[in-house]
This record gives sequence, C-alpha cells and structure tokens, in this order.
Amino acid sequence: EWAACVRDRACRPVADWSKENPNPLLPATGISFEDAQAYVAWLSVQSGLPYRLPTEVEWEYAARANSSSVFPWGDEISPSDANYDQTASYRGSPTSPYRGYPEAVAAYPPNAFGLYQMAGNAWEWTDGCGDGQCKARILRGGSFESTPGELRVANRLAVGGGRKRDDSGLRIVRDLNADEVIH
Repeated sequence: EWAACVRDRACRPVADWSKENPNPLLPATGISFEDAQAYVAWLSVQSGLPYRLPTEVEWEYAARANSSSVFPWGDEISPSDANYDQTASYRGSPTSPYRGYPEAVAAYPPNAFGLYQMAGNAWEWTDGCGDGQCKARILRGGSFESTPGELRVANRLAVGGGRKRDDSGLRIVRDLNADEVIH
C-alpha cells in the first residue's frame, strides 16, 4: 500500500527490510509523522473517504480490545506474543534471540478485536501531541527494537514530528458513515 503512494509520488520511499525478511507483508517503517500525514491525505483522495491517524484514546481502545491488561493479550509477555527485543525480560518473562527487523503483519495472533500487532513490530503514529506546541508527536505500541516494557498498552513515546525512525510506522482509521454502522 505504501509503495502505491510512492509510485504516485505522494509519499517518499521508506526502509527496505527485504534482505532481512523477504516477506511482502511487512509494515512500512521509517516513517515520520509528516510522512504518515502525507499517506492519509493521499489515501483519502484515492478512495474518496476520510482517512486519518487515530487519536491516542482510539489507539488505546483498539489495542486494549475491552481489556484492562498490561498488554493487548494479557499481563505477561513471551516471544510468541509479539515482535520486540526478545533478549530482554519483563518481570521474569522468557527470552529469545533478537531478530532485529519487522515481521509480517499477521505473524503473531490478533487481539480480541481481530487487530494484529497493536504491540510490537512497528511504533505507530497517533495524532497526539507530545508538547504544548505539537512539535513532538506521539508514537504508541513499541517495535521490534523495543524492550518488553515499551509494549505496554499505556506506554507513549514523544518524537519530533519531522523525525523518522527505522521502527516507526502507522495505523490508520476512518470514521464510518451512518449507513455503514450496524446497530
């Protein structure tokens, strides 16, 4: 999907992990907040529908999936739950060798809402502000480079909006039209 935006010259090329993992279903990473905004603007024009980045409240609601647990899947973490720096332990959790690259979007089980990798794999931009002037923006969810504690649902990371990280990506949302809502 990101590649189509690049082909239309609305988005810039981003990190290429194909040498580490040739799977075509890797998330787009190396994205700044401005890159994320360019993508949602492009997608909105292409589809004729209003896409945007989630608010922090929307992101956390989606990640928690009606749970109050520390992680989207519960209060403990293991290498089979998400893609993170698995050499690190969280409160005595098991460890595993470090991968050092993103995995396919559906490589780990989804949460109770059916959403994949709300924690780990790639930090996700929200529309949240990290300071009074919104010069820093908020990333959520942790990444393949994160320690397990950074994958906690409540965790936030403020990063300058123009700054890109090799482990930052995006998750987008769209408000439903009245005729799309099932009551």
